[in-house]
Amino acid sequence: MKKSLILIALTLSSISFASASSCHQSVADQYLDNARGTRFDYMPQISKDATYLETGSIYDIRRQADVGPFSEDKLIFVLTGSIHSGWFSSAIIVNPETCEIEGMQEIESE
Repeated sequence: MKKSLILIALTLSSISFASASSCHQSVADQYLDNARGTRFDYMPQISKDATYLETGSIYDIRRQADVGPFSEDKLIFVLTGSIHSGWFSSAIIVNPETCEIEGMQEIESE
């Protein structure tokens, strides 16, 4: 029983990792297409390791409203960048099946 639970957990984590890694480039392309014309101090970075949120889960954010809960599973990528000598960090909310960006929420900025 213990071995089957470990096997199931490993399978689910590998599925979520596969979703995150296969979506990363698509998410980066979508974000940069939408940000065209923005004068960044340096190119924004999108984390390659996304957080997989299951239905009803919440992504905790310090000092801000949390992301979620959602009625379906989501991937959360963290974006960091700098505009006009200020910095920002945002959560990019992604549909894990289509790799489409469904929204963004500020994590922190200055």
